[in-house]
Amino acid sequence: MRRGRAYVWTVAAVAGLVSAAQAMAPPNATYRGQKQCISCHRTPNPAIINKYVPSPMAQAMVDINDADEDKVAAVLKADLATAPFGKDKVAFIFGAGRDEQAYLDKGLMVLPQMWLVREKKWVDTPAVDAGQQCLGCHVTGYNPKTHASKALGVGCEMCHGPGSAHISTLKKGETLDPGDIDDAHVRAYICGQCHAKGLAKDGVTPFAVDYRPGGDLLALFDLAKVNGPGRNQQLNDLMTSKHWRKGIVCDTC
Repeated sequence: MRRGRAYVWTVAAVAGLVSAAQAMAPPNATYRGQKQCISCHRTPNPAIINKYVPSPMAQAMVDINDADEDKVAAVLKADLATAPFGKDKVAFIFGAGRDEQAYLDKGLMVLPQMWLVREKKWVDTPAVDAGQQCLGCHVTGYNPKTHASKALGVGCEMCHGPGSAHISTLKKGETLDPGDIDDAHVRAYICGQCHAKGLAKDGVTPFAVDYRPGGDLLALFDLAKVNGPGRNQQLNDLMTSKHWRKGIVCDTC
């Protein structure tokens, strides 16, 4: 009887692994950018699109010279004429600006002052290389070796996986619906790809290189040990809590 039960649980576990493996975009799928997602889903799913377009995720990085001037005006929080650096140095608006907003030059370096939205003032900020330190969580389909991306902002594919196969076939199974993932921890990894503190397995990059939604984030990313409150460490904190042990994760709430 015990052997029978063990066999049943083994089969169930294997079935779960197969289900998890299938709950991803195909391995050969590539990123296409959220404009293609929006063009098809605007009519059948207007509520989702209308909520996404003005969201902080969509506005995580914006080209200052975007042809959509209204979009730039809506995202830009500071009066760049008062910036400690020359206005002409700004190539990208970095962050939607709920609390603060930084700016990048055309070489993807963070300019040395950022704007505090509530206080309405400039403060110093480290002039780091955003291409190596930040862009993996501000653009979609990012390649840290070339600094190329498929789209600015946190697009649909950051949670649903690369969409080329879905665009070609229009089949639901060719892209990921996070709600189809039974394992709560795997669902949490989708948020954790950006909301975690640590380093990729290369020991250098502070975001998970090559992670795809539905995969095992911890196979690609080493979480740092955190002590006390900090930025972008939600997954670190969650995994040390009783919530994690009970399967209560980001999308539970």
